[in-house]
Amino acid sequence: MAIEITHVRFANPEHKTHDTITRLKWKNVEKRSTGDRDLESMVTWLGFPSNTAYVGTGSNRRYLAVVEAEDGPAHIRAHHDDAGWSDDLLELPQF
Repeated sequence: MAIEITHVRFANPEHKTHDTITRLKWKNVEKRSTGDRDLESMVTWLGFPSNTAYVGTGSNRRYLAVVEAEDGPAHIRAHHDDAGWSDDLLELPQF
């Protein structure tokens, strides 16, 4: 299943980093469903090979990947195919 991440929530809205994301809002265009998940359950959900999440649309679509942090819990980041990690996830609206 593929979902688009549409909004993010940070532990501290003034300190927006990938490792301070606490919740994510999503939508499934095919099934016309929406919802939100805490970061931990999103990391677990993305661990299943059949699940993908992304931000943006068309040529601006960036897929998300789990990042295993050395000094803390895992978090997620958007990835450009050829250019490495991006901050697209941090630029989404907050909720």
